[in-house]
Amino acid sequence: SLSTACFVARLFIELAQAADLELCGWDLYHGHLVFFSANSGFDLGFLFHAKEHPEEFTNRTGPALPICSPETGGQSDPRRGTRLSIRDENFHDRNFLWLMSLNASFRFHLSREQDPGPQPNSD
Repeated sequence: SLSTACFVARLFIELAQAADLELCGWDLYHGHLVFFSANSGFDLGFLFHAKEHPEEFTNRTGPALPICSPETGGQSDPRRGTRLSIRDENFHDRNFLWLMSLNASFRFHLSREQDPGPQPNSD
């Protein structure tokens, strides 16, 4: 229905504004409807993925090819126009969950712990 479409569109717009994302093919452009079942009941949500196509993106093994090269689809390359890189400081901020029960969005903060390397003995 039109009201449902408007509601979902508003979710995308609000998330993009709150998280400083762009609504476009290489950043925030899709989400997945998810259903949760737990002892406390049921919930419905949208799992949004942003920063989908950074300049280093490739769907093959090997080094990333130049953006819009013939091997990547030319002008159909999903990275066309991207301003994203996996080296961006905030690249990890790319997964968000909206829950119907709370009418709120949450950002997944994923980080990889750095191995500090060998530590000196305290003996």
